[in-house]
Amino acid sequence: MEDGTLRAEVLAALQAAGETLRAGTLSPESLEALASGFRRLAGQARESAGRQAAENLSAAAGLPQQADLPRQTGAFCLREESALSVPGNPDGPENLLIEGDNLPVLRLLQKTYAGKIDVMYIDPPYNTGKNGFVYGDRFRAGTDRHGPWLAFMEQRLKAAKPLLSERGVLFISIDDNEQARLKILCDGIFGEENCAGTMIHQRAKGGGQAKHLVRGHDYILVYAADLSRADLSRRKVVQKKTVLVNGERCVKNDDFLRKSFGKYGKDSDRRCFYEEIETYKGAAKKREVDAKLAAGEYFLEQAEQDGGLHRVCRYENLSQSRSKLYSIVKILSEEGKKDLEALGITDFEYPKPVELVKFLVDAASKKDSLVLDFFAGSGTTGQAVMRLNREDGGQRRFILCTSGENGICRNITRERLARAAQAEGGGTGTTRFFTLEPAQS
Repeated sequence: MEDGTLRAEVLAALQAAGETLRAGTLSPESLEALASGFRRLAGQARESAGRQAAENLSAAAGLPQQADLPRQTGAFCLREESALSVPGNPDGPENLLIEGDNLPVLRLLQKTYAGKIDVMYIDPPYNTGKNGFVYGDRFRAGTDRHGPWLAFMEQRLKAAKPLLSERGVLFISIDDNEQARLKILCDGIFGEENCAGTMIHQRAKGGGQAKHLVRGHDYILVYAADLSRADLSRRKVVQKKTVLVNGERCVKNDDFLRKSFGKYGKDSDRRCFYEEIETYKGAAKKREVDAKLAAGEYFLEQAEQDGGLHRVCRYENLSQSRSKLYSIVKILSEEGKKDLEALGITDFEYPKPVELVKFLVDAASKKDSLVLDFFAGSGTTGQAVMRLNREDGGQRRFILCTSGENGICRNITRERLARAAQAEGGGTGTTRFFTLEPAQS
């Protein structure tokens, strides 16, 4: 089959699929037949793939150019629009904003970013049966409204999985409509053993117009590429007095050395005092503590109310003071609207709060991590990464992909990133703009 004929056939199939999905007449059988045809056509199209788009992506990430990276996958390629790049801190990390269908974009990203994404956050359509101003949120084939949505998500999650690093973590926001089905789908794709759990996002307060049950929360599914290698934690809520140690803001911790972990009696002290170390922890632990006392890593403090025994203390840098994640997060969704209004943007419904996404990115990332959001919407994830970088001096980068439907990418996502780059005080570098296009013959 000639390349031009092949690409024309792919584009015709895509157009037909879009029309039937919008009309709500695509049956599960037709969907599978269409998918099978796409797989066959895509396989043939790869024979004529070039290299330029992947090299553009590689350069944007500061990665070495690789001669064996194709510039297109199947019938699609990425074209950079330099005029739409968002300027940022010249010394900051570069990011990518991609306009187009996220499925072919994910397949393109596999060529350069396989195993490189530490954090993915997505807020996909919830399949509520409604069509909003910016995002269509209705998936239906005949009377089945769940099957098409699950097929839609399955393709994208399978394409995203190879992008996760060994320590990579995926967060998915979802509500009651599809949470149970999505959990089963993700168990099959990522492995039930790699599910860290389901978080509850308390997003609303008050009863609203509820007739029976006030639904004040959504869910966040948390999966890892390999849960044994994932590192999930949160910043400790510090209520103690802080001190400056070598120019760093620190807090004194006098409760890290304990007799045992678990439940404690009402009148018992869980701390293991210096004089008790050998009794409760053994001689080897006593020698370890003595060595750290001698090196200045630990220090002793007398506890007069405990018979003059000495607590073993250390200073912990606030930026490194972490604790386990808790499964309930209370950040009201109304904050997301306020975030956009603060930037002068009002025409986007239900944006996620910046603080919520920042909390999740912070929970799973290092300071130089790469973050991906392939349902980027208004660009909350990009602003969250900027803010987190500003707060902790990180060099995290982001890749955002969102649809061009209703001008969302250019008019809302890009505009938000431009305004946020100013508002967040240089928390990122330039954001390069790419468009997904049919490959030219």
